[in-house]
Amino acid sequence: MRKCRCLVFICLCFVMCCALSACGGQEASQPEAGRIDTFIIGTTAEISSAKRSVYNFDVLTGTLSQLAPVWVDADGVYHPLLCTYSTEDSRTWILTVREGMTWHDGQPVSAADIQFTLEYLDSQNGGGYADSYEDIRLVDERTIALELAEPNPRHLASLTTLRILPKHIYQDVTDDSALPSDEANIGCGPYRFVRFDADAGVLAFDAYDAYPDGQPMVEHVLFRLFDNEDTMYMALKSGEIDMVYRYSSGVSTAVLEDLQRTEQISLLPIRNTANSAVLIFNNQVSPFDNEKIRQALACAIDYARFRELFGSPYALASEAGFIPPGTYGYVQTQTLERDLQLAAAYLQEAGCTDSDDDGYLEYQGQPLCVEVMVRDDKPVHARYAELLMNNLAEVGIAVQIDVQEVAAFRELTEQQHAHAAVITGLTAFGMAKNQGLAALYLWGENSMSYGQVYDEDYKALLDQADAAANMEEYALVAAEIQQYYADTLPAIALFWDSHIQAFNSRYSGFVEDGTFGLLNVQTWFSLQAE
Repeated sequence: MRKCRCLVFICLCFVMCCALSACGGQEASQPEAGRIDTFIIGTTAEISSAKRSVYNFDVLTGTLSQLAPVWVDADGVYHPLLCTYSTEDSRTWILTVREGMTWHDGQPVSAADIQFTLEYLDSQNGGGYADSYEDIRLVDERTIALELAEPNPRHLASLTTLRILPKHIYQDVTDDSALPSDEANIGCGPYRFVRFDADAGVLAFDAYDAYPDGQPMVEHVLFRLFDNEDTMYMALKSGEIDMVYRYSSGVSTAVLEDLQRTEQISLLPIRNTANSAVLIFNNQVSPFDNEKIRQALACAIDYARFRELFGSPYALASEAGFIPPGTYGYVQTQTLERDLQLAAAYLQEAGCTDSDDDGYLEYQGQPLCVEVMVRDDKPVHARYAELLMNNLAEVGIAVQIDVQEVAAFRELTEQQHAHAAVITGLTAFGMAKNQGLAALYLWGENSMSYGQVYDEDYKALLDQADAAANMEEYALVAAEIQQYYADTLPAIALFWDSHIQAFNSRYSGFVEDGTFGLLNVQTWFSLQAE
């Protein structure tokens, strides 16, 4: 049905333009200098329906209409968004809804909405929200006190993607699919949800007149959904769309040179505290429960080739400490470099032999063949795995690539932990969750633990991070955690890169958000057109 998307999209825009031009029978006034009538964003994110439970829809609405309490800038500094905040001991956090904040149906946003959201999300997701607090107290209509069991100076990190729900809409709803879209998507941001047209591939938002910070610089924001990147980049080059966007990602390196040659397109690297390309071992499964084998693999990987093939011109050599620069508490550790002789020595120490001289090793009496799982919706991850396979073959290790559909991948890795190793990407938000420093993905008791690390030394470090009374204490522990990663190699960053953002050169004034990149609430108030 998407074959007719272009025609439908043009018709929708024509109807919108006609509606905007009709104003009391007179010609509409021209917008003030720099203001923008319609800004069109292209994305390949799959959206099946306009529901908060749909991941990509939830991400996009979080940059426009569904506000979190706080936002974090590119330097890791937190700022009020829906709420102001304060704490005296890093244990009790006081959130106060900013004056004048209303839902898009006119109802005021209240502290009770925050409490309800935490409790509602617990019921929908089996915990992890209200039950993460020792106490939740309503102080007044706009103020709530959230008390943790232990002090956590990094607690604001968990509030950057918590979208607050309107209690008066959701309080009797157990299944959001039963709500009509116009009710389900009532938000409190500077834009209100207008429509989602799956056939046309259009997601539309209009500026909300009663937002307390005034009118954003853009009146209408449209997302166009593309089936493939090639078509999307063609639309950017032709001026059909104004920018391309994908959460926690940037422009494909395969098209960078072409876009650089296009005069009307600007490219902007933004700081990336995500781990875009990582190999994570299941540290409880043979052969990766053997540290020597993990060290051997780290020495066998051709990191320079990974950067050459898959990185942007801004790609960095990764380090054994696993945590990219720009992360709060980052310390420099050993740069990862290829050393085949050292890899062979580690394999020998691990007891690997080639008894039949076929060029491939045996370990504990079995062929040393490692299985690496990747998602089928990330074709570049399979390409990473193919290069890894070629690298490891040079030291006698066979690789079997296991491509899984997304739902199966998540079930096998996050629920069953039935994987030996995965190649994936880790978002900036995920890297900052829990104790930060990728603990969400590595500590074994977490549901999303690809690493399945149960080492008591690691747990002791995470406990110290939890007990830090301030960010200075946290930074000291962060350095020790990165050294632990460098010493034990539970996971390997294949390369580090900036996220390259692409947009039409006529626009300026983008603000960089530490979670969402250039697409964020602040951008809508500073964006300008020539």
